[in-house]
Amino acid sequence: MSKWLNKDKFKDFANKKSSEAPKETTGDFVKKWKNPTMGTVDKAKEYRVRFLPDKNSNFYMKYFYHHFIIDEKHYFIPCPKTHSMDEYCPWCSVSQMLYKGNKEDKKLASTYKRLEKFVGNILIVDDPRDADVEDEYKVSGTVRLYEFPGAIESKLKNEITDRSEGYGMAVFDPEEGFDLVIKIKSKKQDASGKAWPDYSDTQFSRKSSKIGTEKEIEDFMAQTVDIEEHIKSSSLTWDEHRKLLKLEGYWEDVEEEFERRTGSPENSDKKSKLISEQISADVEEKFGSAEPKQESKPKPEVKPEVVNVTQDDEMSEEELLKELQNM
Repeated sequence: MSKWLNKDKFKDFANKKSSEAPKETTGDFVKKWKNPTMGTVDKAKEYRVRFLPDKNSNFYMKYFYHHFIIDEKHYFIPCPKTHSMDEYCPWCSVSQMLYKGNKEDKKLASTYKRLEKFVGNILIVDDPRDADVEDEYKVSGTVRLYEFPGAIESKLKNEITDRSEGYGMAVFDPEEGFDLVIKIKSKKQDASGKAWPDYSDTQFSRKSSKIGTEKEIEDFMAQTVDIEEHIKSSSLTWDEHRKLLKLEGYWEDVEEEFERRTGSPENSDKKSKLISEQISADVEEKFGSAEPKQESKPKPEVKPEVVNVTQDDEMSEEELLKELQNM
């Protein structure tokens, strides 16, 4: 095994993955890989990547987020429960509050529900979309952060935890490792007319390979991003959460718990990263520098239902509501 892999850290990582219960069916600017798109029901689109550990030998991590739309703008809000399920998250509280309401409130609750993804470093070995772009926009042969769904994580986890047949930490080895061949078909449209991605044909290559010369590997590994720091740097300050809650009209619903749990008003000198800067700018653009006037959101109120927030979130409405009940 190559020098790029820390055996002790991987052993701890593998043990952690082995002990995880199966999921029930119920900063600075960093370059991310644009989510791969799906093919058709009969023909998959195929991508090839190599997972790489970061500089601290972190392999990949799970994080939670909330996604919703305000004035046609998409907001991806890191959930504080990423760091601990004991942490307070006002958006989880909003979702729980709505779930206790009437039928329309329950549908609206799914708009703010907590979602799950994973993030890790990859070398993009081949992205077929490069054929349609200018050279300066091609990504094959570059290192990117890949935010991937549970369907991909299950493939990784299987190789890590299967002690007899799995590749183990070789799936992260730049010298003697195995590429992940991501094959994405489209499932048949559901009752609402939506088509979901099908990752079932995705698999690791059967042959190991080296991703480059020793110098090239040095360069690739130097480009990896500290995953833990990336997740932390994406967090919003409590003041930014407050502004966004006011913008959405939920502040009066959560104000008492928010102030009690966060010890607000916050005296934070932490600079916001990309999304938090966007949120603050949007609030000032709409309301000016003064705090916006608050109005409780009337109930019932029918808002556009955003249940299926991304191509990778594969849950039925019934499953979403079950999960909300258990939050």
